[in-house]
Amino acid sequence: MKAPTYKISINGENVTKDISRALVELRLSDRSGIHTDAVEIILADTPRYQWPKDGDEVEIMIGYLRESARRIAKKLSVDQIEHSGPPSTLRVSAVAVDFTGTAKQGREEGHNRITLGDLTKKLAERNGYKAVIKPASLAQVLITHVDQAGQSDLAMMFQVARQYGAMFKPVDGSWVVLSYDLAGADEPPIVLRPGDVTSWRAHFIPRNQWKSVKAYWHDWDAGKRIPVVIGAGEPQKLIDQVFVDDATARANASAMFSQMRRESRLLSLTLPGMPELASQRILRLRGFRDNVDQDWLILEVNHTINKRGYTCSVQAEGI
Repeated sequence: MKAPTYKISINGENVTKDISRALVELRLSDRSGIHTDAVEIILADTPRYQWPKDGDEVEIMIGYLRESARRIAKKLSVDQIEHSGPPSTLRVSAVAVDFTGTAKQGREEGHNRITLGDLTKKLAERNGYKAVIKPASLAQVLITHVDQAGQSDLAMMFQVARQYGAMFKPVDGSWVVLSYDLAGADEPPIVLRPGDVTSWRAHFIPRNQWKSVKAYWHDWDAGKRIPVVIGAGEPQKLIDQVFVDDATARANASAMFSQMRRESRLLSLTLPGMPELASQRILRLRGFRDNVDQDWLILEVNHTINKRGYTCSVQAEGI
């Protein structure tokens, strides 16, 4: 049996040996979108442990001994500390460094006639990050107008990416916007069979299976609303918002159509620990049954180490 391993460093100092005997649970959550990557460390507390400080930098590595290629590593920042008892327990929570600081502050601002690439660059750079957009054609999409009404730059970026059929995630000092069409393009799918998992649940929601989406844009010259339809047939989903031009209406209708198709198929899994499982990767199920045997996009993975060993829980949607 493979032996799981982990490493915990605080402010660059390896503290794994000091806390290993007191570790109750280590849980690392890898998430996509507006939800931040996070870690929770639960210890059986004694006075000899130094109280962590808000903002302390935490580096986590989880994997298996003698398998250095199969390890997941994250850098995070302490944001919550809890002490409880009896028995005396210390719970330390940390979030991705990218989700702290000015990026979470609300702003009032209008963005006019700006490409998706330039907007991403503007929001990322004013918070100290680089902008990455794939494919390049996505960066050229023109946004006629969008209001940032009290939203943080992170929330704004997530909203705009979603409206144009893309995923958003801060990764290693960059704000990455990736088209759903490219999901999993850089890495091969992770193939799972029934014998690889502890439990699974595939949930299909027929009421979400709309046949088409209709949006309107306002033609000021003609003085009327012009419809745009993505897909064909009934039932048809209507977007309430009236858009400023054909391109914006079409992009939003297309993104809504794809989103509803993904959200009509949901998957949850529990399985022995797999460090390669990460948000935005593709799962390929085989040997379960028809409809379940397809590709799924990972939304969230929880990597957990405790006395029972190393396990993962996965949430995914159809793609």
